[in-house]
Amino acid sequence: MTPTTPASKGIFLVIEGTDGAGKSTQYDLLRQRLKDEGHDVEEIHFPRYDEPSSYFVREYLKGTYGTAEQVGPYTASLFFALDRYQAIGQIRQALDAGKVVLCDRFTGSNMAHQGTKFAHPEERRGYFLWLDNLEFEVLGIPRPDFTFVLTAPYQTILERLDTRTDSSTHVSGKDIHEANPEHIRRSLEVFIDLCSLFPKDFRRIDALRGNEPLDPQAINDLIWQTAEPMLPKVDTSQKVMSTTAPTPEVTTPANPYVEKTDTGWHITPAGQQFLQEAVTDTTGNVYGFSDKLSAMTIAAAMARLSRRGDDMRITLLDEFAGHEGKDEGLLHRVITAYGDDSVQQLVGQYIVVENADQAIRMGPPSRLPGAVHALHLL
Repeated sequence: MTPTTPASKGIFLVIEGTDGAGKSTQYDLLRQRLKDEGHDVEEIHFPRYDEPSSYFVREYLKGTYGTAEQVGPYTASLFFALDRYQAIGQIRQALDAGKVVLCDRFTGSNMAHQGTKFAHPEERRGYFLWLDNLEFEVLGIPRPDFTFVLTAPYQTILERLDTRTDSSTHVSGKDIHEANPEHIRRSLEVFIDLCSLFPKDFRRIDALRGNEPLDPQAINDLIWQTAEPMLPKVDTSQKVMSTTAPTPEVTTPANPYVEKTDTGWHITPAGQQFLQEAVTDTTGNVYGFSDKLSAMTIAAAMARLSRRGDDMRITLLDEFAGHEGKDEGLLHRVITAYGDDSVQQLVGQYIVVENADQAIRMGPPSRLPGAVHALHLL
Protein backbone atom coordinates (compact mmCIF):
# COMPACT_ATOMS: atom_id res chain seq x y z
CA MET A 1 0.00 0.00 0.00
CA THR A 2 2.75 2.43 -1.00
CA PRO A 3 1.61 6.05 -1.42
CA THR A 4 1.40 7.41 -4.96
CA THR A 5 1.82 11.11 -4.33
CA PRO A 6 0.10 13.18 -7.03
CA ALA A 7 2.30 15.38 -9.18
CA SER A 8 1.29 18.58 -7.47
CA LYS A 9 2.81 21.30 -5.35
CA GLY A 10 0.62 20.63 -2.32
CA ILE A 11 0.54 17.88 0.26
CA PHE A 12 -2.31 15.78 1.65
CA LEU A 13 -2.23 15.04 5.42
CA VAL A 14 -4.83 13.14 7.45
CA ILE A 15 -5.53 12.95 11.18
CA GLU A 16 -7.04 9.59 12.15
CA GLY A 17 -7.98 7.73 15.31
CA THR A 18 -10.93 6.09 16.97
CA ASP A 19 -13.69 8.19 18.53
CA GLY A 20 -12.46 9.92 21.67
CA ALA A 21 -8.75 9.65 20.77
CA GLY A 22 -8.27 13.43 20.54
CA LYS A 23 -8.53 13.97 16.77
CA SER A 24 -10.38 17.28 16.96
CA THR A 25 -7.87 18.80 19.36
CA GLN A 26 -4.87 17.75 17.30
CA TYR A 27 -6.54 18.74 14.04
CA ASP A 28 -7.13 22.26 15.36
CA LEU A 29 -3.58 22.57 16.73
CA LEU A 30 -1.99 21.38 13.49
CA ARG A 31 -4.21 23.59 11.35
CA GLN A 32 -3.27 26.68 13.37
CA ARG A 33 0.42 25.77 13.33
CA LEU A 34 0.38 25.37 9.56
CA LYS A 35 -1.27 28.74 9.14
CA ASP A 36 1.16 30.39 11.55
CA GLU A 37 4.01 29.05 9.40
CA GLY A 38 2.49 30.65 6.31
CA HIS A 39 0.84 27.60 4.69
CA ASP A 40 -2.47 27.84 2.88
CA VAL A 41 -4.66 25.13 4.41
CA GLU A 42 -7.64 23.40 2.82
CA GLU A 43 -9.76 21.93 5.63
CA ILE A 44 -11.90 18.84 5.07
CA HIS A 45 -13.80 16.71 7.58
CA PHE A 46 -15.14 13.27 6.69
CA PRO A 47 -17.85 12.17 6.61
CA ARG A 48 -19.18 15.47 5.21
CA TYR A 49 -22.47 15.32 7.08
CA ASP A 50 -23.82 18.56 5.61
CA GLU A 51 -23.34 17.35 2.00
CA PRO A 52 -25.84 15.23 0.03
CA SER A 53 -23.03 12.75 -0.69
CA SER A 54 -23.15 11.58 2.94
CA TYR A 55 -26.82 10.58 2.86
CA PHE A 56 -26.17 6.84 3.03
CA VAL A 57 -23.52 7.37 5.72
CA ARG A 58 -26.00 9.20 7.93
CA GLU A 59 -28.67 6.56 7.43
CA TYR A 60 -26.19 3.77 8.14
CA LEU A 61 -24.97 5.39 11.38
CA LYS A 62 -28.56 5.93 12.54
CA GLY A 63 -29.19 2.21 12.12
CA THR A 64 -31.71 2.59 9.29
CA TYR A 65 -30.21 -0.36 7.41
CA GLY A 66 -29.74 -2.53 10.49
CA THR A 67 -26.82 -3.13 12.82
CA ALA A 68 -23.23 -2.62 11.70
CA GLU A 69 -22.81 -6.40 11.44
CA GLN A 70 -25.99 -6.79 9.39
CA VAL A 71 -24.85 -4.21 6.86
CA GLY A 72 -21.39 -5.74 6.60
CA PRO A 73 -18.00 -4.15 5.87
CA TYR A 74 -18.13 -4.05 2.08
CA THR A 75 -21.55 -2.43 1.73
CA ALA A 76 -20.84 0.11 4.48
CA SER A 77 -17.50 0.97 2.87
CA LEU A 78 -19.28 1.97 -0.34
CA PHE A 79 -21.31 4.58 1.58
CA PHE A 80 -18.18 6.31 2.92
CA ALA A 81 -16.17 5.89 -0.29
CA LEU A 82 -18.80 7.69 -2.37
CA ASP A 83 -18.72 10.64 0.02
CA ARG A 84 -14.95 10.88 -0.55
CA TYR A 85 -15.46 10.42 -4.29
CA GLN A 86 -17.64 13.53 -4.36
CA ALA A 87 -14.74 15.53 -2.83
CA ILE A 88 -12.15 14.61 -5.50
CA GLY A 89 -12.41 17.96 -7.25
CA GLN A 90 -11.95 19.95 -4.05
CA ILE A 91 -8.90 17.92 -3.01
CA ARG A 92 -7.17 18.02 -6.40
CA GLN A 93 -7.80 21.71 -6.88
CA ALA A 94 -6.27 22.49 -3.49
CA LEU A 95 -3.22 20.29 -4.13
CA ASP A 96 -2.66 21.85 -7.56
CA ALA A 97 -2.76 25.27 -5.89
CA GLY A 98 0.06 24.25 -3.53
CA LYS A 99 -2.11 24.05 -0.44
CA VAL A 100 -1.82 21.71 2.52
CA VAL A 101 -4.97 19.59 2.44
CA LEU A 102 -5.66 18.76 6.08
CA CYS A 103 -8.28 16.08 6.50
CA ASP A 104 -10.09 14.83 9.60
CA ARG A 105 -10.67 11.11 8.88
CA PHE A 106 -10.27 9.44 5.52
CA THR A 107 -9.96 5.89 4.19
CA GLY A 108 -8.08 4.81 7.32
CA SER A 109 -11.21 5.32 9.41
CA ASN A 110 -13.15 3.12 7.01
CA MET A 111 -10.51 0.40 7.27
CA ALA A 112 -10.42 0.53 11.07
CA HIS A 113 -14.15 0.65 11.79
CA GLN A 114 -15.21 -1.85 9.13
CA GLY A 115 -12.16 -3.98 9.82
CA THR A 116 -13.60 -4.83 13.23
CA LYS A 117 -16.16 -7.02 11.48
CA PHE A 118 -13.59 -9.64 10.47
CA ALA A 119 -12.77 -12.47 12.87
CA HIS A 120 -9.53 -13.46 11.13
CA PRO A 121 -6.61 -11.09 10.45
CA GLU A 122 -6.05 -12.60 6.98
CA GLU A 123 -9.61 -11.78 5.92
CA ARG A 124 -9.25 -8.26 7.33
CA ARG A 125 -6.05 -7.65 5.39
CA GLY A 126 -7.75 -8.83 2.22
CA TYR A 127 -10.46 -6.26 2.91
CA PHE A 128 -7.80 -3.55 3.37
CA LEU A 129 -6.42 -4.31 -0.10
CA TRP A 130 -9.90 -4.40 -1.62
CA LEU A 131 -10.80 -0.99 -0.20
CA ASP A 132 -7.43 0.49 -1.15
CA ASN A 133 -7.95 -0.63 -4.76
CA LEU A 134 -11.58 0.55 -4.81
CA GLU A 135 -10.89 4.07 -3.60
CA PHE A 136 -7.50 4.91 -5.09
CA GLU A 137 -7.53 2.88 -8.31
CA VAL A 138 -11.17 2.32 -9.35
CA LEU A 139 -12.64 5.60 -8.06
CA GLY A 140 -9.44 7.62 -8.46
CA ILE A 141 -9.68 9.32 -5.08
CA PRO A 142 -6.40 11.14 -4.24
CA ARG A 143 -4.23 9.13 -1.88
CA PRO A 144 -3.02 10.96 1.26
CA ASP A 145 0.70 11.60 1.47
CA PHE A 146 0.69 10.69 5.15
CA THR A 147 -1.75 9.72 7.87
CA PHE A 148 -1.27 10.27 11.61
CA VAL A 149 -3.16 7.82 13.82
CA LEU A 150 -3.87 9.02 17.36
CA THR A 151 -4.17 6.39 20.04
CA ALA A 152 -5.13 6.62 23.70
CA PRO A 153 -5.85 4.04 26.42
CA TYR A 154 -9.18 2.30 25.91
CA GLN A 155 -10.56 3.42 29.28
CA THR A 156 -9.61 7.03 28.56
CA ILE A 157 -11.46 6.88 25.26
CA LEU A 158 -14.60 5.52 26.94
CA GLU A 159 -14.51 8.28 29.57
CA ARG A 160 -14.24 10.95 26.88
CA LEU A 161 -17.15 9.51 24.91
CA ASP A 162 -19.33 9.39 28.04
CA THR A 163 -18.84 13.14 28.56
CA ARG A 164 -19.82 14.10 25.01
CA THR A 165 -22.94 16.24 24.88
CA ASP A 166 -23.08 16.96 21.14
CA SER A 167 -23.17 14.78 18.06
CA SER A 168 -21.07 15.65 15.03
CA THR A 169 -22.72 12.83 13.10
CA HIS A 170 -26.20 14.42 13.02
CA VAL A 171 -27.40 11.31 14.84
CA SER A 172 -29.44 11.66 18.02
CA GLY A 173 -27.25 10.28 20.81
CA LYS A 174 -24.38 7.94 20.01
CA ASP A 175 -24.20 6.39 16.54
CA ILE A 176 -24.12 2.60 16.08
CA HIS A 177 -20.33 2.60 16.39
CA GLU A 178 -20.02 4.86 19.45
CA ALA A 179 -22.79 3.00 21.28
CA ASN A 180 -20.84 -0.27 21.19
CA PRO A 181 -17.85 -0.32 23.59
CA GLU A 182 -16.60 -3.55 22.05
CA HIS A 183 -16.56 -1.92 18.61
CA ILE A 184 -14.52 0.97 20.02
CA ARG A 185 -12.00 -1.42 21.58
CA ARG A 186 -11.62 -3.44 18.39
CA SER A 187 -11.35 -0.35 16.15
CA LEU A 188 -8.47 0.84 18.33
CA GLU A 189 -6.76 -2.52 17.79
CA VAL A 190 -7.32 -2.35 14.02
CA PHE A 191 -5.89 1.17 13.83
CA ILE A 192 -2.75 -0.11 15.58
CA ASP A 193 -2.64 -3.05 13.15
CA LEU A 194 -2.84 -0.64 10.21
CA CYS A 195 0.19 1.26 11.49
CA SER A 196 2.16 -1.98 11.75
CA LEU A 197 1.12 -3.30 8.33
CA PHE A 198 1.55 -0.07 6.37
CA PRO A 199 4.16 2.10 8.15
CA LYS A 200 4.78 4.20 5.03
CA ASP A 201 1.14 5.30 5.05
CA PHE A 202 0.17 5.37 8.73
CA ARG A 203 2.13 6.58 11.76
CA ARG A 204 0.93 5.90 15.28
CA ILE A 205 1.02 8.84 17.71
CA ASP A 206 0.54 7.68 21.29
CA ALA A 207 -1.02 9.86 23.97
CA LEU A 208 1.32 8.30 26.54
CA ARG A 209 5.08 8.43 27.02
CA GLY A 210 5.83 5.45 29.23
CA ASN A 211 2.93 5.50 31.68
CA GLU A 212 2.63 9.29 31.72
CA PRO A 213 0.04 11.08 29.59
CA LEU A 214 1.34 13.69 27.16
CA ASP A 215 -0.31 17.09 27.08
CA PRO A 216 -1.95 18.08 23.75
CA GLN A 217 0.90 20.41 22.78
CA ALA A 218 3.51 17.69 23.28
CA ILE A 219 1.48 15.36 21.06
CA ASN A 220 1.20 18.07 18.46
CA ASP A 221 4.98 18.56 18.57
CA LEU A 222 5.42 14.89 17.64
CA ILE A 223 3.06 15.32 14.70
CA TRP A 224 4.74 18.53 13.60
CA GLN A 225 8.27 17.11 13.69
CA THR A 226 7.18 14.40 11.26
CA ALA A 227 5.03 16.62 9.04
CA GLU A 228 7.33 19.62 8.74
CA PRO A 229 9.94 18.05 6.39
CA MET A 230 7.16 17.01 3.99
CA LEU A 231 5.50 20.41 3.74
CA PRO A 232 5.70 22.48 0.55
CA LYS A 233 8.02 25.44 0.61
CA VAL A 234 6.39 28.64 1.77
CA ASP A 235 6.81 31.60 -0.57
CA THR A 236 8.32 34.20 1.75
CA SER A 237 8.97 36.80 -0.94
CA GLN A 238 7.38 40.15 -0.22
CA LYS A 239 6.89 43.40 -2.07
CA VAL A 240 6.88 46.45 0.17
CA MET A 241 4.92 49.22 -1.50
CA SER A 242 6.02 52.82 -1.03
CA THR A 243 4.72 56.20 -2.19
CA THR A 244 8.18 57.15 -3.50
CA ALA A 245 9.85 54.13 -5.10
CA PRO A 246 9.28 50.38 -5.27
CA THR A 247 11.21 48.20 -2.85
CA PRO A 248 12.86 45.06 -4.24
CA GLU A 249 11.60 41.67 -3.18
CA VAL A 250 13.11 40.19 -0.05
CA THR A 251 13.51 36.41 -0.25
CA THR A 252 14.74 34.08 2.44
CA PRO A 253 18.01 32.53 1.16
CA ALA A 254 17.96 28.83 0.31
CA ASN A 255 20.02 26.25 2.16
CA PRO A 256 23.59 26.91 0.94
CA TYR A 257 24.68 23.32 1.55
CA VAL A 258 22.09 21.11 -0.15
CA GLU A 259 19.03 21.33 -2.39
CA LYS A 260 16.27 18.88 -3.31
CA THR A 261 15.87 18.19 -7.05
CA ASP A 262 13.66 15.88 -9.10
CA THR A 263 16.48 13.32 -9.20
CA GLY A 264 17.31 13.48 -5.49
CA TRP A 265 19.49 15.57 -3.20
CA HIS A 266 22.27 17.73 -4.67
CA ILE A 267 25.17 18.80 -2.47
CA THR A 268 26.47 22.28 -3.33
CA PRO A 269 30.17 23.24 -3.32
CA ALA A 270 29.60 24.86 0.07
CA GLY A 271 28.10 21.59 1.27
CA GLN A 272 31.07 19.62 0.00
CA GLN A 273 33.39 21.98 1.86
CA PHE A 274 31.35 21.55 5.05
CA LEU A 275 31.49 17.75 4.77
CA GLN A 276 35.24 17.75 4.17
CA GLU A 277 35.63 19.46 7.53
CA ALA A 278 32.90 17.49 9.34
CA VAL A 279 33.28 13.82 8.31
CA THR A 280 36.20 11.53 7.54
CA ASP A 281 34.84 10.43 4.14
CA THR A 282 32.45 12.49 2.01
CA THR A 283 31.42 9.70 -0.39
CA GLY A 284 32.19 6.29 1.14
CA ASN A 285 29.88 3.99 3.08
CA VAL A 286 31.88 4.04 6.33
CA TYR A 287 32.89 7.25 8.03
CA GLY A 288 33.22 9.06 11.33
CA PHE A 289 32.94 12.66 12.49
CA SER A 290 35.49 15.36 13.19
CA ASP A 291 35.59 17.83 16.04
CA LYS A 292 33.79 20.37 13.83
CA LEU A 293 30.46 18.87 14.94
CA SER A 294 29.47 18.83 18.58
CA ALA A 295 28.33 15.61 20.22
CA MET A 296 24.91 17.24 20.63
CA THR A 297 24.62 17.93 16.90
CA ILE A 298 25.66 14.39 15.94
CA ALA A 299 23.22 12.79 18.38
CA ALA A 300 20.37 15.01 17.19
CA ALA A 301 21.12 14.18 13.56
CA MET A 302 21.16 10.46 14.40
CA ALA A 303 17.78 10.79 16.08
CA ARG A 304 16.31 12.79 13.18
CA LEU A 305 17.62 10.25 10.66
CA SER A 306 15.31 7.65 12.18
CA ARG A 307 12.36 9.43 10.51
CA ARG A 308 14.03 10.22 7.17
CA GLY A 309 16.06 7.30 5.85
CA ASP A 310 18.45 9.48 3.81
CA ASP A 311 22.22 9.43 3.76
CA MET A 312 23.39 10.67 7.17
CA ARG A 313 25.44 13.39 5.47
CA ILE A 314 22.36 14.70 3.65
CA THR A 315 20.48 14.90 6.95
CA LEU A 316 23.34 16.89 8.49
CA LEU A 317 23.48 19.36 5.61
CA ASP A 318 19.72 19.74 5.24
CA GLU A 319 18.70 20.18 8.88
CA PHE A 320 21.69 20.77 11.14
CA ALA A 321 24.56 22.51 9.36
CA GLY A 322 22.85 25.89 9.62
CA HIS A 323 22.19 25.43 13.37
CA GLU A 324 25.73 24.47 14.28
CA GLY A 325 26.50 25.96 17.67
CA LYS A 326 23.52 28.30 17.49
CA ASP A 327 20.48 26.57 18.91
CA GLU A 328 21.15 23.91 21.52
CA GLY A 329 17.47 24.02 22.48
CA LEU A 330 16.49 22.83 18.99
CA LEU A 331 18.87 19.90 19.25
CA HIS A 332 17.54 18.91 22.66
CA ARG A 333 13.97 18.97 21.33
CA VAL A 334 14.89 16.76 18.38
CA ILE A 335 16.58 14.21 20.64
CA THR A 336 13.64 14.17 23.02
CA ALA A 337 11.17 13.62 20.20
CA TYR A 338 13.09 11.07 18.10
CA GLY A 339 15.92 9.56 20.08
CA ASP A 340 15.84 6.52 22.23
CA ASP A 341 17.96 6.22 25.37
CA SER A 342 21.01 5.03 23.44
CA VAL A 343 20.96 7.99 21.07
CA GLN A 344 20.82 10.37 24.00
CA GLN A 345 24.19 9.15 25.31
CA LEU A 346 26.15 12.07 23.94
CA VAL A 347 29.65 11.17 25.11
CA GLY A 348 31.69 9.16 22.60
CA GLN A 349 32.20 8.72 18.89
CA TYR A 350 29.73 7.61 16.21
CA ILE A 351 30.78 5.67 13.12
CA VAL A 352 28.19 5.48 10.34
CA VAL A 353 27.78 2.49 8.02
CA GLU A 354 25.62 3.33 5.00
CA ASN A 355 23.90 0.67 2.85
CA ALA A 356 24.65 -2.10 5.34
CA ASP A 357 22.84 -5.41 5.27
CA GLN A 358 20.04 -5.68 7.82
CA ALA A 359 21.93 -8.47 9.61
CA ILE A 360 24.91 -6.19 10.28
CA ARG A 361 23.36 -4.11 13.04
CA MET A 362 26.27 -2.68 14.96
CA GLY A 363 24.80 0.19 16.87
CA PRO A 364 22.23 0.75 19.58
CA PRO A 365 19.83 3.14 17.77
CA SER A 366 17.16 0.61 16.82
CA ARG A 367 15.02 3.28 15.16
CA LEU A 368 17.49 3.92 12.36
CA PRO A 369 16.44 2.62 8.91
CA GLY A 370 17.58 -0.90 8.12
CA ALA A 371 20.19 0.29 5.61
CA VAL A 372 21.84 2.82 7.94
CA HIS A 373 23.61 1.76 11.13
CA ALA A 374 25.78 3.49 13.67
CA LEU A 375 28.44 2.20 16.02
CA HIS A 376 28.65 4.28 19.20
CA LEU A 377 32.11 4.03 20.70
CA LEU A 378 32.20 5.05 24.37
